[in-house]
Formats: sequence, C-alpha cells, structure tokens
Amino acid sequence: MYSYCREVGITLFTVSHRESLWVHHDYYLQFDGRGSYEFEAIDQGKEHCGSTHSSRFRFFNAQ
Repeated sequence: MYSYCREVGITLFTVSHRESLWVHHDYYLQFDGRGSYEFEAIDQGKEHCGSTHSSRFRFFNAQ
C-alpha cells in the first residue's frame, strides 16, 4: 500500500508505533505528552527511539 501511494502521488500521514514501517516514511513527528514535540527527517541508518507512551506520526511526501 505504501509503495502504491508513493507511485500515484498520495501523501500519507500515519500513526503507529511499529518502527518496521519507518522504511516507508520520510519524516516523523513525535509528541512527548508534555507539550513538546520533535519533527525531523527519518534517517534510515539511525535508530529513533522514544517512549512507547508518546504519540508518533510519520508521513511521506509523494512529490
């Protein structure tokens, strides 16, 4: 599904905690639950970690 969406130019905004899906995304937005957040490009060679209780939103830009 992710590959097809990228091919046809659909930008996705997903919510998940499964880091195995990060390969399909370009950026992540993580809220810490205390009013702060982190937004950055996903470096596929870097391990991104955080609390399993925080919210992580990932998306890819199909353009």
